[in-house]
Amino acid sequence: MNILFISPSPPSRFHRIRTLNLIKYLSLSHKIYLVSLTFERENDTKEYEPFCQELKLVYQPKAKALANSALFLFTPVPLEVAYCRNKKMNSTVKEMMKEKRIDLIYIKRLRAAQFVDPETTIPVVLDTTDAMSRYYREATKSAPWYRKPLFLEEQFKYRLYEKRMSRAFKNWVVCSPVELEYLKRRTSADVKFFLVPNGVDTDFYTPTDFAPERHSILLSGLMDKFVNIEAAQYFIKDILPAILEKIPDVKLYIVGPNPPLSLRKLARHNIIITGGVEDLRGYISRSKVVVVPIKTGTGTRNKILQSWAMARPVVTTSKGLQGLKAIDNEHVFVADDPKLFADKIIMLLKDDTLQKELIQNSLKLVEEKYAMKTIVDELNTILQRVAS
Repeated sequence: MNILFISPSPPSRFHRIRTLNLIKYLSLSHKIYLVSLTFERENDTKEYEPFCQELKLVYQPKAKALANSALFLFTPVPLEVAYCRNKKMNSTVKEMMKEKRIDLIYIKRLRAAQFVDPETTIPVVLDTTDAMSRYYREATKSAPWYRKPLFLEEQFKYRLYEKRMSRAFKNWVVCSPVELEYLKRRTSADVKFFLVPNGVDTDFYTPTDFAPERHSILLSGLMDKFVNIEAAQYFIKDILPAILEKIPDVKLYIVGPNPPLSLRKLARHNIIITGGVEDLRGYISRSKVVVVPIKTGTGTRNKILQSWAMARPVVTTSKGLQGLKAIDNEHVFVADDPKLFADKIIMLLKDDTLQKELIQNSLKLVEEKYAMKTIVDELNTILQRVAS
């Protein structure tokens, strides 16, 4: 099939990981035409361009995006959707549909649905991944007071927008059963939902023979995102001190682009905040334990799948493990109490046998359920069904 893939921002190994994986593996049996909005004048396309028959990036200055959000502040349109509003994106999508004999349109993220005419006769799949109204509902609970009004507004607006988009597009893909059940209750009754979990590129993330640093811990993510900033601050303030009492030479790597000043101020000799890096695999390899202390958020965590695929043990919260079919103490350690979280990490840092057990079990789980090769086989069945 000729698939038109539409994204609100270009894919990369740190951002739009699901988009990157889908494009790469779908290109094995389909021709992919990618149209993406971008907020950067210069874009490194080497990670995804080889998998695209044609690629169109539409630049939107951030000042224009912010002006859009301000313009729609007192309307029912979510601010994230307004931020991405771009007439050239709409026209570029129309041109691609006309010129390339597109068989199916794959919209990645709800805010990209605005670029497709609801009246199109071409079959459409809307991959929302998460339920955005649910995300903002959860984020509001732990957001600082000055963010709560904005998060509440986005929650309300997204509930309306999800309902509205469900009247236009009838084939939705989500990444976890929790998101599926939530959206089913809040969208049109005739929407068909398909469950396609996040997966990991096991050709790229593979077990490594590289020996990790002795007492090293990795926490990674997009560090300008509220959920990751919150997780990093929570780990440093509430969990790390208990680890340092037992293992004084422990070293924490916080890896990810755009860490805010509030986070950079917490850097110490044993807390290394790198910012963006060329290749996350180097930091997964050097770390003895990967932590995902997520307190807020929806969907499933690619960083857990990547760590499992590279044979590194993971300690996370029940919120961090959401959507993954993993068993506590078998594939992963789960702890919502900061003292228990610290104890689990100390156990792994001191017990190599325990580490190996978790690693073997999680590697097997990835191979059986979360390798992209397997997931795209299932997705292909869905796409053929929608297209026909």
